[in-house]
Amino acid sequence: MSSNHVKTDADADADTYASSVKDINVSVNQNGRNLLNRADEVEDLLNAVQSLIIPFIRSADEDANVKHTVQLLDFNLPNHGKGKDGLLSTVEQVLKYSINTWDQGFLDKLYSSTNAVGVISELILAVLNTNLHVFHVSPALTVIEKTTARAFANLFGFNGPHAGGISTPKVVQPPTQPPSSSLATISSPKQERPEMDRMNSFSSPPPMATTP
Repeated sequence: MSSNHVKTDADADADTYASSVKDINVSVNQNGRNLLNRADEVEDLLNAVQSLIIPFIRSADEDANVKHTVQLLDFNLPNHGKGKDGLLSTVEQVLKYSINTWDQGFLDKLYSSTNAVGVISELILAVLNTNLHVFHVSPALTVIEKTTARAFANLFGFNGPHAGGISTPKVVQPPTQPPSSSLATISSPKQERPEMDRMNSFSSPPPMATTP
């Protein structure tokens, strides 16, 4: 069966991008099979983005009095992928038009700058790409959170066997519900009626909650 497919500009762009990343993403083993080199791709992009991020952080160290003016970011979604060069161009634009919270005087929305440990922590979380809502997908992080929450509880004098809890953002004003309230709403019925996980919840009286 023959094909009369005519190569379009989109096909050409796809071929160009595939060619540009072929050496990074894919290698060939002894059997001639393609192997993924995702680690090499991440390393390549990290090195490239690092060259943009480090000067951005250093600029805050050199002059804490720099004022940023609001400017329009000329951003649009392209019809076709732009590859590594397009990614780096976007990163450069984002850094250029963003507020530099590394400035030593920054304190807005009641939070201050991050630090080197914070950057590495967020990088690790991005690589793990997991959540804390279930233990079996984040066992190490769950242990760290429980240990940290227990240490916080001890600082306030709660030293019992059940001291601890979860770490959630601050309480917010209605109508937005804080994560801690959402967790309580979900977990309380399961704690009171564990059979709800195995049976139809409509087979038992509806749970009730009271608020002040």
